[in-house]
Amino acid sequence: MTNLNWQQELTIMTHKLNSIISTPPIILAMGSDKYIVDCFGPLTGYYLKLMNIPTFVYGCLDFPLNAKMLPSVYKILKAKHDNCPILAIDSMIGNANDFGKIKLIKGGIYPGSGTGKNFPLTGTVALTAIVTDNDNLQKPTRLNFINQLALKASQIVYQTVVLSLSNCNGKNYNL
Repeated sequence: MTNLNWQQELTIMTHKLNSIISTPPIILAMGSDKYIVDCFGPLTGYYLKLMNIPTFVYGCLDFPLNAKMLPSVYKILKAKHDNCPILAIDSMIGNANDFGKIKLIKGGIYPGSGTGKNFPLTGTVALTAIVTDNDNLQKPTRLNFINQLALKASQIVYQTVVLSLSNCNGKNYNL
């Protein structure tokens, strides 16, 4: 999203998500609490769990859904949620001019592909935030900037998910 305020982004993302998913999805908030460039997913999962939404949320700050845990979570999804839509939430590495952009990707994502990991396609749909690029991945001078991007993006995404769930099940959640 570019040149929009957060309320416009929220409205647009909610409508797009509702056009793809009409039933409450299982949410995979992927990432790590150990690396600031990878905290977007757990931070968003944390906000979603605070809202007590009526769907499963895997991944938050207290229990991050990191790369080591993905294979066991895939087994849980197959056993318990085989036909449910899955919303994957993860940070992305992108171009410097895309910092802070939130993307809705129909068809899911390949978690960890930006750092050379090889996991299967994950999600019916994904919400991602671009928080860094390869050149700045390890530069400590940009940490506060990256942290602010992750915080703002996670707030927009968690509100998008909550509003979308309100549309799916007719319940109004106070944001």
